[in-house]
Amino acid sequence: MQHLVLLLAKLVDNQSARYLLYLKAENEIYRARLGKEIHTRAHERRKLLKFGMPLGEDLKKLIQIVTYGTFLRWVRENSKYHLPPAKRGRRRTKAQIEALVVRLARENTWGYTRIYGEMK
Repeated sequence: MQHLVLLLAKLVDNQSARYLLYLKAENEIYRARLGKEIHTRAHERRKLLKFGMPLGEDLKKLIQIVTYGTFLRWVRENSKYHLPPAKRGRRRTKAQIEALVVRLARENTWGYTRIYGEMK
């Protein structure tokens, strides 16, 4: 009985491998006709990620539309654990300092350079 199950599993595996080789050859033909670049849309990327993620490293042998590096970039970009973007620009001026600068400007006829010097 075990030999029969093993034989069936091997046949199914061989058949799947043949399907895969055919689809891979077909994709190569499509790519040759379409040109160098294929631009994917967001929903197409999600679909590729859905079916490609479970394959892990084996995807390197199969991937045709984009490079494996691009696929990994998509994985990082679509990660549920995004870090918040870094804050840009300088830190905000404290309200006390801002109020003091405004007061100095109103009480005197000083320009920006003089106020800056006084604050130093």
